[in-house]
Amino acid sequence: MSQLLVRIEKRLARSRTLKEQLLWVGHFKTVEDLRQALAAFAAEYNASWLRQRHGYKTPNQIRAEQKGLETEAATGVKMAA
Repeated sequence: MSQLLVRIEKRLARSRTLKEQLLWVGHFKTVEDLRQALAAFAAEYNASWLRQRHGYKTPNQIRAEQKGLETEAATGVKMAA
């Protein structure tokens, strides 16, 4: 089994959402088809999936906030909200 498939398999074992929303309902003829579907799923998930543990924000919103905090810590300048 290729290393790519091993990494995908390990990630899938941890992600019930990914399995339910993509893999259990889709069929892929090639590894490239699967790769493209995974990339599209990740983009959609990060842009629109609300996470309860993060105050019902999307992963993209959380990441942007964290980058802002990193910038503040590095420069000592507080960023506008």
